[in-house]
Amino acid sequence: LPITLLICLGYLLLWGGFLVLNAQSNHDAGTYIWERFANKDRLFPSLPGTVALTTSSYFVFEFAMIVLFFFAIARSTQTGAWRWIVMIFAFCSLFVALVGIGHKALDLDSVWGIPADTPPTFFAPYINLANASSMMNLGIVILMAMALKSQREKGVQSEFFGWILACGIVAAGIVAAASKAAVIILFFQVLLFLIVEAGTIKAALKQRRGGARLTMEKKFVIGAILLIFSALGLLSARYLINRVDEFVRAIEEKGEAVTITGRVAIIELTLDTAFDEKEPIWAGFGPGTFRHTIHHYMKKEHLELITAGKRWDQTHCDPAQTIFEWGYLGAIAWFTIGLGAVGRGIWLLKTKRVPEEHRQLIRAMVISLIGLGIHSCFDFPLSLFSIHVVAVGYCAVLWNVFRVPGDGEDLA
Repeated sequence: LPITLLICLGYLLLWGGFLVLNAQSNHDAGTYIWERFANKDRLFPSLPGTVALTTSSYFVFEFAMIVLFFFAIARSTQTGAWRWIVMIFAFCSLFVALVGIGHKALDLDSVWGIPADTPPTFFAPYINLANASSMMNLGIVILMAMALKSQREKGVQSEFFGWILACGIVAAGIVAAASKAAVIILFFQVLLFLIVEAGTIKAALKQRRGGARLTMEKKFVIGAILLIFSALGLLSARYLINRVDEFVRAIEEKGEAVTITGRVAIIELTLDTAFDEKEPIWAGFGPGTFRHTIHHYMKKEHLELITAGKRWDQTHCDPAQTIFEWGYLGAIAWFTIGLGAVGRGIWLLKTKRVPEEHRQLIRAMVISLIGLGIHSCFDFPLSLFSIHVVAVGYCAVLWNVFRVPGDGEDLA
């Protein structure tokens, strides 16, 4: 792996481990969230330590598994296995869409054993619909890339129709999940993909006009796919339309929407605390400790606006929460891993170091990570392990694919 990447992974592993070993408290957010952290004897009293030993221990162990996963995915780039791994991630998003659409279409009270009194925000295995949508957004551009690759290599065959159908199902799933932000990200990703692949699409259309006409069977398949898209669209859009209508009505009646004002306020409080000179936050409170600590920094003016009688377990801004929990250097390490992967992917494409048959897939991973990064600035998809794993997988591929050690091509 590039030395820059090894330094980032090593620092996060060592720093997270040190914060756990030097824990200053084992705060339990469930039983005494309003109590201050109880200082305990520790190895280095003058140095920082996590405020929630049990929670941070779990997160550090999880990160250790992610590091091993990162090395495994990076190793797969030395063979053709990385393509299959990326496609498996895309099929996971398709599976989420199928389960979620089935649940919504049948109007079931519960799914997979989730209690019937669960809020209507859950979708497939996700409690939060925005997180389900993030998972699907990570896969839909990959499916689009595979459809375009199939058409370019084999023409309009059964495989091409299969990929197009999968794209439509995932798009319908994102709409059915009814996350306003995720739908915007969906349109952004699709538009960006169409722009960067305009040349390939134009060549495909030109080839189509010069070739034989579609057979009756293919016309029938296209008609069936369009019919499925229309049906899924009608089933999917109902909840999204209701949520958008509530959002617009709240702005018209109250001049603001709670989903926006509360989110902005909690993000501002997190950043103010993270950059407060009175707090030793440069080191971070510890992995996973946001829900243990943020309430102790709320003032009276925050309570009604932010809490509204609820407890905030996430910042709804992953970059801000990363600074809060991991400190300045830890946040730089995390940002380097993600932004470095996107940067190297763009660099590979610009320098034409990617073979023609893989260009669509590399572009799709770059676009997917950009979309996820934007979404994570006003939500918390990267706080979920399943989404985090897929994002890390894409990063591992982009950091290491088509890299020959010693040839000076990597960004490090």
